Amino acid sequence: MKLRLEEEQVETYAIQMLERYRGNFCDLRTVYGIPRGGIPVAYELVRACHKYNIVSDITYDPSQATIIVDDIIDSGNTMTKYKSRYPEKQFDALIPDKTMLRLQKTDWVIFPWERFDEALNGPTENVKRLLQHIGEDTERNGLLETPERFVKYFEEITEGYRESPYEHLKLFEDDPNSYDQMVIVKDIPFYSLCEHHLAPFFGTATIGYIPGQKIIGLSKLARIVDTFAKRLQVQER
Repeated sequence: MKLRLEEEQVETYAIQMLERYRGNFCDLRTVYGIPRGGIPVAYELVRACHKYNIVSDITYDPSQATIIVDDIIDSGNTMTKYKSRYPEKQFDALIPDKTMLRLQKTDWVIFPWERFDEALNGPTENVKRLLQHIGEDTERNGLLETPERFVKYFEEITEGYRESPYEHLKLFEDDPNSYDQMVIVKDIPFYSLCEHHLAPFFGTATIGYIPGQKIIGLSKLARIVDTFAKRLQVQER
């Protein structure tokens, strides 16, 4: 899921960030924004400080900052890198946790400053850069539409992230005494991608269960396998 934030929301979150330092506003004296997304956040935070007559200014040198800010803490890798390099500095983000927006880990937040260059810096542009990285001419006829095709293809083969296996768990009432043996569906074909190299692999799956008071349609088991297969996997798992 993609969530587009409005400018008013950004302003509200900047004020919330300011409030987190109530009683210790000296931490906001000099703000460094991590390129790229942290730079507009730094300006929003400084503007919020000035609105409440709190002394704050921008610095372009993280070593001179009292606080380092980013747009969102996602994987945490950026925060870890900066905190290890500047352990004495405060580190914060406009969105410190996706759960505050009721988002899942895999959901995508689009900030106002990203909206205008989304076409220039979106996934299709990244595919084009990868093709250029290997030495291809992305302006030749055969590759003009390849980035768009690849993004569409990649979204299709990873649509398991955008659906829940519980959607396929359609159960039916059954007499618990009518059957006490294992029900097995074998040789369910699947196609997936290895999470280490994004290399495709395929195989078959076997699912078995012992019915209780409810049973599941056999075709639903294959759909559950398909949902998980359309997510990155480890072949050996």
